Amino acid sequence: LRLLLSGKQAALRTVRIAPYGQKRIRFEYTPDSVPSKGAQLDVQDPIAPFDNTRYVALSHSPPLRLVELYGPKATRYIAQAYADNERFHFVRFQAEQWRSEAMKSADLIVLHGLPRLSPSLVALLRTHLQNGRAVFVIPPDKLDTLSYETFMPKWRSLPKQQVDSLRPMRNLKYDAPFFNHVFARYEPIIQWPHARVLYAWQPDDKEDLIRLENEQSFLAVSYRYGGALYAITSPLETQYTNLLTHALFVPMLYQIALYGAGPAKQLYYHTNDPYVSLRIPENAKNKTLYLRFQAQRYKPQQRRIGRRYTLFLHHNPPKPGLHTLDIEEQPYTQIAFNWPVAESKLSPLSVSEIHEYFAFAQHKNLMPTTRAAHALADSLSIRYLWREFLWIALLALMIEMLVLRLTKAPLIRTPPRT
Repeated sequence: LRLLLSGKQAALRTVRIAPYGQKRIRFEYTPDSVPSKGAQLDVQDPIAPFDNTRYVALSHSPPLRLVELYGPKATRYIAQAYADNERFHFVRFQAEQWRSEAMKSADLIVLHGLPRLSPSLVALLRTHLQNGRAVFVIPPDKLDTLSYETFMPKWRSLPKQQVDSLRPMRNLKYDAPFFNHVFARYEPIIQWPHARVLYAWQPDDKEDLIRLENEQSFLAVSYRYGGALYAITSPLETQYTNLLTHALFVPMLYQIALYGAGPAKQLYYHTNDPYVSLRIPENAKNKTLYLRFQAQRYKPQQRRIGRRYTLFLHHNPPKPGLHTLDIEEQPYTQIAFNWPVAESKLSPLSVSEIHEYFAFAQHKNLMPTTRAAHALADSLSIRYLWREFLWIALLALMIEMLVLRLTKAPLIRTPPRT
């Protein structure tokens, strides 16, 4: 296994893997050595060479700056979820003791259980969103609806008769960029968390990311001010939801934090991915993005929401390799694409798939399968060649006897002399 950085070999490892086995290989590099042309992993496997090369677009960014403003009933679950010091720089303040310096430099601001939003805080949050950052609202069980409406239009408390019992979160928008690489498969089979909705938030540009089975919105996002305003419609206390102890909680918080991270991209995408979603710098708004691979340069269909660009690739699927992303005429970053399948994930074709693939080619259907061997032997006339083999063997034996008879001289005995 070879690691190539900017086209030059940086490491070489030799591994032995048993059939159907796997091994983990670790390569280390320092942020100063991140290549400008990405990385490439090559393995010598002549049996199935289509996945012998994998491409990775490496990048390095400082820890995300996160600020939590918490109310009187807030727990420390948010702080524990963002405790990774390599990824996040996390600070938290009480509701009325926040510092404007930390708030202005934050990538994500979490409002956790605040009963009321002051006018000065609302003004700061709007400026924060206009700069392309993110805000995440976790409401308490009791709040000042008017103060929330000044920041979040069409936010209201549900009447008690409309507050339902705990319902599972079954309706997730899997195809939304928010859930990129959260699940290993498109429709995961897990036991969903439950929630009881206390509030309704219905702005015109809202996008529901998680809904309950009764179609009530639980997690939604709005891009009204240019950034991303996330909000859940239920407190995080255990009597309202079990999300805190569910496996979906931490990935959800990570995805919300990543929106405010500034320019970012994945290590790689697949060639059949329908879109690529990434964030761009502040000075790149309202500019056109291009993808460039070798000598080809094209403009994919694209849509901008805040600082996030979504490039739709279904009309022009990319080829495997390292592609350059241009902002107008200026190269900006690299995006890696790989084949969507690997040798270890291949499965045999079914009979129906084989029929579909060879529908327009000359072929024979040998059914049932118990007669397939005899039918194939009949088609090749193998069963009727045994007589020919026998005659050939007898003829060879006769020729050998005749040759030996002619080549050997007779033995003449000479009588002894007396």
